[in-house]
Amino acid sequence: MNTLKIASVPPTRNIIPVISRLLTVIAAGVLSGGFAMKASTASPSVVWFEPVTSEGRSWFKAFFLPGEKVAMRIRLLPSDGSDMEAGDAGPASFPTGSMQLEGKVFDFWSQVAGGVDIQPATQAGTHSNSPPEFQYEYVITPRVQKLGWFCIELTLRINGREVLLKRKPGVANSAENYDFLAFARLPEPRNLIGTEADMETPFGVMSALLPQPFCPISAQVEITRCSGASWAREIISWERANPSPGEFDWSRRKHEIEMLARLGINVSVLIQRAPLWTHPHAEGKPAFPEDLTVAYGFAREAAATFGPLVKAWETWNEPDIAHYTTETPDRYAAMTKALSLGFSAGAESIGAARPLVLLAAFARDPQVGGYASLLKANDIAPYLDAYNFHTYHPVVGGRFQQVVDTHLNAADMMGLSGRAIWLTETSLAYARNTVPKPMPALSAQLRQLCETYMTAIQQDIKPVFWFMIRPYISKYTPKPSQWGMVDSRLSPVPAYPAFAVMCKQLGAGRFLGSMTAGRDKQGSPENTGRCYIFDDGGDEVAVVLASQGEDVVTLPPVAPGSLAFDVMGNDIPLREQNGAVTVSTRGYMAYVRNPGWRGRPDFMPHGVLKPVAPGTSHSRVSMQRNIVLQPEYPRGMVETGGIVYENWDDLLANWAPRGYMFRTGENIPVTLNIYNFGSSASRGKVWFRPPAGFIASENTFEVEIPAGQKVAVPLSVKAARNSGDGYQVGKDITPGHYWIWQAEFDHLPVSPSVSRWTHKEN
Repeated sequence: MNTLKIASVPPTRNIIPVISRLLTVIAAGVLSGGFAMKASTASPSVVWFEPVTSEGRSWFKAFFLPGEKVAMRIRLLPSDGSDMEAGDAGPASFPTGSMQLEGKVFDFWSQVAGGVDIQPATQAGTHSNSPPEFQYEYVITPRVQKLGWFCIELTLRINGREVLLKRKPGVANSAENYDFLAFARLPEPRNLIGTEADMETPFGVMSALLPQPFCPISAQVEITRCSGASWAREIISWERANPSPGEFDWSRRKHEIEMLARLGINVSVLIQRAPLWTHPHAEGKPAFPEDLTVAYGFAREAAATFGPLVKAWETWNEPDIAHYTTETPDRYAAMTKALSLGFSAGAESIGAARPLVLLAAFARDPQVGGYASLLKANDIAPYLDAYNFHTYHPVVGGRFQQVVDTHLNAADMMGLSGRAIWLTETSLAYARNTVPKPMPALSAQLRQLCETYMTAIQQDIKPVFWFMIRPYISKYTPKPSQWGMVDSRLSPVPAYPAFAVMCKQLGAGRFLGSMTAGRDKQGSPENTGRCYIFDDGGDEVAVVLASQGEDVVTLPPVAPGSLAFDVMGNDIPLREQNGAVTVSTRGYMAYVRNPGWRGRPDFMPHGVLKPVAPGTSHSRVSMQRNIVLQPEYPRGMVETGGIVYENWDDLLANWAPRGYMFRTGENIPVTLNIYNFGSSASRGKVWFRPPAGFIASENTFEVEIPAGQKVAVPLSVKAARNSGDGYQVGKDITPGHYWIWQAEFDHLPVSPSVSRWTHKEN
């Protein structure tokens, strides 16, 4: 590394003579690894550096595709003490004398990866509009040919004395205590532009495009595109899109979703936060619309507006916790039926294919308080195309698999096991507040990425959405948690290039089967690991994962010309030894492209479930789906605070209510709303199945409902004089009483409404 010392002047806008002298030096080819200049005043003990907006962009870019020039700009800031850590001290300006800046480039494994050129920003042909005191700007150009994640360690010397140099943190509460400048070189993503996106590919990210000062929409779209993801998960706030009855404003969200769809990315959209005008009696708490015609109308308008831009709609976010709703499962079930019918009607109105309709994702154990069992009792399955859940459990230790098993069992219980299983949020925060050294946390997140996708995909859970692609700092944990594939300075974390490589190497992501690697001729474990075999759209590719704590994996012999790549996408050797082949995973994923994987005798083919095409889950002709029952009970009877369920996911146990509470012998007013979302009038019979000891004012009645209308039937139920089973905290749905409303219209059964009631002390 060469270091050039150049006399300079204090920063000023009149720098043409300085540029002239510097260009002469550059022409001689001397400047290569550092830059030195003269500065003024006394010497600080701490100097910050911060990323600066890239030339020609409104944001700092630190991720690059093949053919792009890898160059970043930073600014040095002498600390004035207001943003320093305890014990740091220093003046507000640079000292007089020699100031020397140098750099080295290291890869993810801390190996020297290449040289670096450092030039003043003005000399490099860029222009800064910053005030004079912030003119210490430099263009950092690393000379790196490999793919992957890299960091540049910068050294600053003032008058020959090394000064503590720190990267200035990003937004408030960020955990970015780096002392390096990170960047990534990514593979060229598969070109999906102008093609019909493959909906069976498993690789998704939560893009959640949101205008932010430090990360504009243009940056978020570019980050998503360069990741290679085939699915992006977006959010539509109902209260913003539909601020008043009959008023819709889709403009911003439609433009943003179009930006993703034009790139060939499948878009899934979740709906959350119904406007206050739709639930005026909910006392300002998050709730569902009181009138289901509002839900139906919103979904119909959304599907007609977005059409094929949106491939799937999620019918809420995490309804089992009170952060998103204070409503009960029976009311979620009724709203989802109305939304599903609205999405179908909206797509039909414009001649588009019906989009997929997803269960709102479970945030926690689906059987806590009997939530999933209540949804089954409400017969919600005929209105859905996919089961949906979230989990943030680390894969290491086996708890992740326990969570997956629980959800697979719930999907089966609810009648959704033959349909797609989606995992729409999963990740591992790379920091809780600040951490002394960031690399262990970043490494753990990368391992989680590798394990999560393979563990899920082999069990037909797809797509899998990483939370999230853009920077995100959660304020809902005791210590703010930081997530994202880039940080708040838009510098990538190692998971970002690794995800891009996974998408590139596996292409279409067709999972074929698996092998247990690392068995010798006698079948004893040797260099154990797992091989997940994929068809990327032409070749057979094995994802090799070593057992926890291992590195080298032993594979069967491979065909001549087979290639191997590490988690960052670079060539690695396949070594032959005693009739077998070994590959180093370096603790993460490795990819081995070998045309003979399926021909191996130990290959275990995958019994892939046939995907359910949009609309086929609704083909039950033995059911009148257009009629939806929604009983309206007094809101004051909904379970309120004080009920503490198990905290299954080790996050905030902010639980939504599971049912209602009654007092012995009280008279409970009920309005049974019966909706007809069909195109013709419908006539039928309704009956109530009360628990023992409960008496309804009317148990059976007949009604005719015009097309697109509802009938509200006022009733009352006298509660039992005996409390019956008491309420028990936990998963079990058995304790309590169940109110069941059933109907038959047009000689066909209707999906029932079922709610749980428990006794409240008088």
